Amino acid sequence: MMQHYFAAFCPESDGRYTVFFPDLPDLRTSGNDIDDAMTMARNVLKHHLEHMSRQGENLPVPSAIEEARFKAVLLYEKLSVMPDGEVLFPLIPAPDMDKTPMSISVSLPRNALTALDRKAALAGMTRDGYITAMALE
Repeated sequence: MMQHYFAAFCPESDGRYTVFFPDLPDLRTSGNDIDDAMTMARNVLKHHLEHMSRQGENLPVPSAIEEARFKAVLLYEKLSVMPDGEVLFPLIPAPDMDKTPMSISVSLPRNALTALDRKAALAGMTRDGYITAMALE
């Protein structure tokens, strides 16, 4: 099941948006406009959660909207932030963190398999590792 986290998009007087994640209080980003802020929010959340996962840290349970709004207000007070307008709370999808190994069977032409193995070797990877890296790119 895919998880989502609320993000607090705080408008600034110059049209930019500062983005806070109430469930991840040390995580913030910003964007030049709402579209840029959304892109930045997706990227920073993805990289942060992947880093936490690699470090063996437990990912926070996403809050309901009411709790996320309350946590955001506490963050504004802590950081002395005064939004310049209505704060938006979109849900940002978390990356799929399920890394359970799965066994598959794939049929490839011999020349494709040879090329795949050559490229994997050049990358210093196993065939499985190379296919996984390409899929997650």
